[in-house]
Amino acid sequence: MAGSTFSEIVKTWKHRNLTCVVRHGIFSCPCGYVKLPEDHPLHGVNYTEYDDCTDIDVHGGVMFSGIMTDMNGWFVGFDMAHLNDFDSHDLNKCIRTTEECERETNRLADQLADMYLDYYSHHMDVHKLFNFATGKRL
Repeated sequence: MAGSTFSEIVKTWKHRNLTCVVRHGIFSCPCGYVKLPEDHPLHGVNYTEYDDCTDIDVHGGVMFSGIMTDMNGWFVGFDMAHLNDFDSHDLNKCIRTTEECERETNRLADQLADMYLDYYSHHMDVHKLFNFATGKRL
């Protein structure tokens, strides 16, 4: 979904050297995104092409991968706009909070960071591992 337009950013932060973002989507439901480095194994890969090896566990599953033009980068994301995310008496009211989404986005970032580290540890690229883990260059 390259070049998509998104709602206003609610919060941006770093977790494990990855940029994380929360936006509010349809019905003001929070959506979480993690920016991937260009050398991450999932950078440029459409989430519909993720296979069983990817095994990312996030609320409702990964529902987005692509470019966020206002953030300049490739992101992987999820939303909290599934049926069980709405008030049972008012289906126009999302019950999920920004704080819940932030925690889940951190969990997504943990998995993506681990995937990156695992990939480069198998390829014995010490420089990439050091750079990613510390945010510094060797």
